Amino acid sequence: MKVNNAAVLFGDVYFPNATEQSKIVEFLQILDYRIKKQRALVESLKKYKRGLSDKIFSTIVITSNCKKISWKNVFLPLQNNTFSRDDLIQYGGTVRDIHYGDILVKYGATVNLSSVDVPCIKPEKDISKFSINSYLQNGDIVIADTAEDYSVGKATEIIGSNGIMALSGLHTIPCRPCIEFVPMYLGYYLNSSYFRKQIYPMVQGTKVSSISKSEIAKTEILVPSQLEQQRVASILYGLDQKIGYEENQINALVHIKSAFLQQLFI
Repeated sequence: MKVNNAAVLFGDVYFPNATEQSKIVEFLQILDYRIKKQRALVESLKKYKRGLSDKIFSTIVITSNCKKISWKNVFLPLQNNTFSRDDLIQYGGTVRDIHYGDILVKYGATVNLSSVDVPCIKPEKDISKFSINSYLQNGDIVIADTAEDYSVGKATEIIGSNGIMALSGLHTIPCRPCIEFVPMYLGYYLNSSYFRKQIYPMVQGTKVSSISKSEIAKTEILVPSQLEQQRVASILYGLDQKIGYEENQINALVHIKSAFLQQLFI
């Protein structure tokens, strides 16, 4: 839409009276304060979760029934594809694609294929080379092997994959546990600072950071009892739910402010 300069420079401008202006300013200030406090709450919860995660895994490692098992004895490697963003569509495909950029920015310790909008590979792309075992299953891990910072190595665990076809995408390292874990335990462990301290020395590059499959294979996995794994997953998942709820409150408040401003001067 084109706006005439004369209409902007010489058109009439209407102002409410002083009392109305004060009410508007007061309401917007209250909203801004509420948004600020809500954001501070979310940051506090995230900080608390990081600290709790550190404490949990530091405590687990000294328990008598916790084992340290080499990565290569825990995981089987899977195939990944090299499709770029241009090869993906948001809707209309039959095979989902776990792109490394989404792991870094969008997904948490887990990605639920049944409830999260995961992009699809364009139907015209040839995926015939991928065996049935390459399609992701519940419990599989997908790691982002490239990033512009030290978030490289961030992992997400696949959940909710029943009946949904998905492949691991560009700049990812997919793998499948060959021993049984409680759902979501690995997703939280692999993103903990306890585990990530192992991979920091393995990161290569300056402007772009990367980590290789061979380097990750040198790490160790903490394997406590199934009961302990369930406790860890339940605690950290509960915190994630709380953080997600509070983040939704921020979005709702921002939406209220935006809607108010749009309707204010009509």
